[in-house]
Amino acid sequence: MASGSRKLWQYGLLVVLIAAAAMTVLARKQGNQFASVRSNIREDIYGGSAPPIYNPVPPTPEEKASAAEWADTDSSGSPAGQAFAATVPATVARKVIMTGNLTLEVKEFEKVHAQVVSVATDLNGYVANSQLSLPTDGVQSGTVTLRVPQEKYEEALVRLKKLGKLVAETQAAEDVTQKYVDLDAQVRNLKAEEERILDIMKRAKTIKDTLAVHQRLTDVRGQIESLEGQLRYLKFQVALATLTVTLTEKATVLHLPEPRWVWLNHVKSAWHAVVVFAQTLATMLTYLVLFGVFWLPAVVVVLAVRRFRRRRE
Repeated sequence: MASGSRKLWQYGLLVVLIAAAAMTVLARKQGNQFASVRSNIREDIYGGSAPPIYNPVPPTPEEKASAAEWADTDSSGSPAGQAFAATVPATVARKVIMTGNLTLEVKEFEKVHAQVVSVATDLNGYVANSQLSLPTDGVQSGTVTLRVPQEKYEEALVRLKKLGKLVAETQAAEDVTQKYVDLDAQVRNLKAEEERILDIMKRAKTIKDTLAVHQRLTDVRGQIESLEGQLRYLKFQVALATLTVTLTEKATVLHLPEPRWVWLNHVKSAWHAVVVFAQTLATMLTYLVLFGVFWLPAVVVVLAVRRFRRRRE
């Protein structure tokens, strides 16, 4: 009986080992087939084991002129553009995001606030944000954020400074040229890869190859959409400069004239004090009489007791 159980256990172990070996061989075969499909796709797309190197399109004459202008200064003429003038090739037009902050002290808040809004509309811009605070001690304040075309940035600054007393001013220029060029290069490469993948899809002969190519096409198109969204955001930020204006209404100080000494006024004041004193005294007597109902019997009793004691003595 024990010998039969041992043989049965040995046969079961042998079957398990054979099944495991068969599954290993099958998995390796499928893996080699999938790797072969991916290798063929990569070979058809790139023509080799490495992707192509991006070759930028030569700049247009307008871009060259713009680059030469930026080599001296940025579009706002501020020293911030000169600080990074040598870091970008001369064949690339600069992409700079301009921002500015102004703090103004004004006499008429409502009037100046309307003028700030009109500056944005006159320069083909718009009001991105507006925050007004409730008046405290008669002083009103608020903040207005404007977006204006970058070529109108300096004009907007000049007009805004004339609306009140300048208390504080800050300006900043962020160069995003390198980031823009990198994103543009990635988009161009991915679009070229997309065209090759579409060509391969037309020549695919098996369902397995078609599915593999379609998956790669989906990934490439997703990356293109993401990068193009980042490019659109950079273009928008570069095209429109941001100006934040803080308005504070100037507090009004009232100067009252010093009063003159008038004898008649003092007589009136003294008479008023006498009248108040008489009224107060009359009020106290009234309360004393009315409350006599409570304290008068007690006084009578106390006096009677004292008188009785004296007689006995």
